[in-house]
Amino acid sequence: MRLIPALLLFLSAIPVLSQSTPPEYRMDGVIETSTGARLPAVSFSIEKDGKPFEKNGSSIGAVADLNGIFTLSLPAGNYKITAYGIPESRFRLFLSIEENGPKPDRLFVPMEENVFCPVEERPNPSPTKIVTPVYPPAAKAVRASGTVTVAMEIRSDGTVSSAKAISGHPLLRAASVQAARGFLFEASDQEIRALTISFLFTTFWAEERKDLKRVECPNRILVSFPSETIDTTQN
Repeated sequence: MRLIPALLLFLSAIPVLSQSTPPEYRMDGVIETSTGARLPAVSFSIEKDGKPFEKNGSSIGAVADLNGIFTLSLPAGNYKITAYGIPESRFRLFLSIEENGPKPDRLFVPMEENVFCPVEERPNPSPTKIVTPVYPPAAKAVRASGTVTVAMEIRSDGTVSSAKAISGHPLLRAASVQAARGFLFEASDQEIRALTISFLFTTFWAEERKDLKRVECPNRILVSFPSETIDTTQN
């Protein structure tokens, strides 16, 4: 019988009070390998009682920043947390939040490098030109964030022949595809090369800490957007 890696946590954290909804409990977390290397831009999907966790009719997840740090604000209950683009057979987290009990200083989520960066049969070609996506106004209005993964095909001369978003927030996909089509790669004798790249959109700013070791994947091109690009004066 094959065992699926999983982590079961029982937590009680600092409550976030609200007059109209049950109290939420805020947890600051970090995702890293067993050697202490941080994993940036991991996008988490959250289920509560077997259904997608929602607030005001919208599914709620979480995204680790460039330093592998993320925040969860959840009411008491039982949760399953998975990572976008990573099979549940390789990573899943079970989280039980209790109203009473010890309050952790930080939530540590383990994930090994070979799970975060699967070994490819062929290494991805190196880009010679990277285009930064434009943050769409509609996405700004709702502060959409997360990682968008784009599947691409590259011609032998290094230009992009096709690009298609295969995961990520709907309001961020078109901008990611448009940016991906402007990439250039090293030339090759292969007529068509396939690869995937990922763009990280954040509505917060996290300065990249130079003192931290990070895991970098050849198929992840991370782009962050500072919070000043978002109009936070609108409710």
